Amino acid sequence: MMRNKQKMRLSNLLLLTLGIACLAASACHSGPRNYLNENDDLRRQNLELRQKVDDLEKQIELRLAQIDTLNASRTSATQPELKDAEVPHAVKLEFGRYTGTIDTNGDGIDDTLRIYLKTLDQQGRFLPAAGQAVVQLVAIAPGTTPTLIAEKTFDPREFDAAYRSGMTGTHYTIEVPLPANPPAGQATAKLTFTDAATHATLSAETSVKLRVQ
Repeated sequence: MMRNKQKMRLSNLLLLTLGIACLAASACHSGPRNYLNENDDLRRQNLELRQKVDDLEKQIELRLAQIDTLNASRTSATQPELKDAEVPHAVKLEFGRYTGTIDTNGDGIDDTLRIYLKTLDQQGRFLPAAGQAVVQLVAIAPGTTPTLIAEKTFDPREFDAAYRSGMTGTHYTIEVPLPANPPAGQATAKLTFTDAATHATLSAETSVKLRVQ
């Protein structure tokens, strides 16, 4: 019963949002009317609204599932523990093979460090994680002091937005802009991740090559 009330409340919010969107779309057609163009506009707006409905419905289902999980966790204290259950958590970071510096504007100078990152659980499986990531790119030449080329911090929201899943697999794509005149040669890219769930700090690093004109 409680879940139905919650779903009804969220559905009403969805209808209200769509109603406002429809009114806004109708207001855009005031003045002289071109019916041929208007039909195309209405068809496009209809497709956009359908997409919004699908997205909002998915969000509603996810929120309801989250509520169910929270309610279940409140009553789990009285339930017997599940023996031999190993809860997955991130224990290792792994860089994808295409991690490195790239030239995004075609001028022959690498301007971005792109990291393909996997957060792995204790069985080596990809596991979505939440937390903060810090990326550093350091130039290390023989006989010289290491030089910090670039550094960027990704807060939990930014890290979550870096999640990717598709034909190339599931991973996080992390990008860090490089300075205008980076030093040429070898450098070391290091990513340090602080897990929000376990507070563990994980790190991984790899060698990359910087191209300059």
